[in-house]
Amino acid sequence: MKVLISERTFTGLALFNPDLGDVTIRVTVFTQDCIEVGSTQIHLGPGERLSEVVAALVPESDGQVRGYITLRSTHPIVAQVLFGNGTPDFLSAVPPTIFY
Repeated sequence: MKVLISERTFTGLALFNPDLGDVTIRVTVFTQDCIEVGSTQIHLGPGERLSEVVAALVPESDGQVRGYITLRSTHPIVAQVLFGNGTPDFLSAVPPTIFY
């Protein structure tokens, strides 16, 4: 499924594996009421990066406005979140965070 960013809002993830080995990351999306919407598993090789909108990673979340995302990783990764709209009337980036 290809998600087109238009005037509607989107949330994107940028992930980086700084490790010398492979890493597996589970991305899980929840509603504002803590109900799991869906999840996906991502594999990144050493030095590999991925950037994608959340709705493309977890299609069940397409159109969702409120809620939260969790990441679980087998090794430390660097992750950054950004959100905005495709016009772009606004775009906001959350600073990268190292997850252990």
